[in-house]
Amino acid sequence: MGRSAEARAHGGAGGCTRPCGPRSAPSCWPGPDSGSSTSGSTATSPAVDIDSVLGPDRPADVPDGTLDILLLGSDSRSGDNSRYGRDDGTARSDTAMIVHVNKAHDRASVVSIPRDTLVERPECEKTGGGTAPAARRAMFNQAYEIGGPACTVKTVESMTGIRMDHYVELDFTGFKKVVDELGGVEITVTEPIEDDDS
Repeated sequence: MGRSAEARAHGGAGGCTRPCGPRSAPSCWPGPDSGSSTSGSTATSPAVDIDSVLGPDRPADVPDGTLDILLLGSDSRSGDNSRYGRDDGTARSDTAMIVHVNKAHDRASVVSIPRDTLVERPECEKTGGGTAPAARRAMFNQAYEIGGPACTVKTVESMTGIRMDHYVELDFTGFKKVVDELGGVEITVTEPIEDDDS
């Protein structure tokens, strides 16, 4: 990723990469401004209110000042990501991490969920309409493919018993933006790289 890589962060022209919701900075992505909501940004919409999609059947909210954030990496090739290849119109979350921020907001712990983890996926609303029945021994990243962020949050909460306060989703162009904001990464190679599949 060169220093001049052109990219945008998911869901915000200003390149915001912080989580959405009432506990985050007011300059962050659009989202509900009151209550305890789980919201985030995706490639296709400026904000998603997970609470309204999942309803009340979720782990209890723990209002102790801590934050639990689901960070997703999407392999979608839609929009600006089309320059990285084609897909069949679906997307998967090949990277998933739970970030726990302590009460003082000065430390964070991160746990990665391997994409091929076999899980008991709960019943989810499909992205294109309809309902996907619950499945045993389903690969974790299929939750995103089937029902997007809402199904992924529902699956994580079912696995862990922990309510996600927010989620953040990053696609290829968003990742490039983060790298650029950090000053870029210079890569020196001994010969030109040409890969038709990249």
